[in-house]
Amino acid sequence: HVLDQGLAGLTYTRSNLAESGIATIGAGSNQTEAWQPAVIEQNGLRIAFVGASYTSLNDNGATRNDYVARINDTARLREAVSQARELADFVVVTMHAGTEYTRKANPDQVVFAHAAVDAGADLVIGSHPHWVQEAEEYQGKYIFYSQGNFIFHQKWSKETREGLALNITVTQAPAEGS
Repeated sequence: HVLDQGLAGLTYTRSNLAESGIATIGAGSNQTEAWQPAVIEQNGLRIAFVGASYTSLNDNGATRNDYVARINDTARLREAVSQARELADFVVVTMHAGTEYTRKANPDQVVFAHAAVDAGADLVIGSHPHWVQEAEEYQGKYIFYSQGNFIFHQKWSKETREGLALNITVTQAPAEGS
């Protein structure tokens, strides 16, 4: 929904977040910025984040533009994760993708998440379906396809009132290339 208020809304939001010291991922003034990893250092651990979406506008993926990283761009995903790997000790890839109101990840989610891990991500976290979806361990790394709704106004079903908060503990920096 990053372009729900058009490019001006995206620019305004990114500017305000930057002024507040909050890094953004997954969108930018061009594809290079959209795929740029954000690195946060906490307690001596550098954590990089890379994000992408199944759609650029709220139109189920019909429209493409230069402002939003898309999950089907696996070449840019590989480049971004490789860059993140060089900058950080731990790499998290996020995705805004999936079929709403379902418990099972769709094929696009699985392809993207597996490609992220294959490229070197340590963890993949998804959102969008409004329901908690399955999680899996793939090549020793965890993938959470959808965390469901954490705080949202969809109170009409048990599934839309559920959400996951992940508590990820990294006890040591992963070995180079892991």
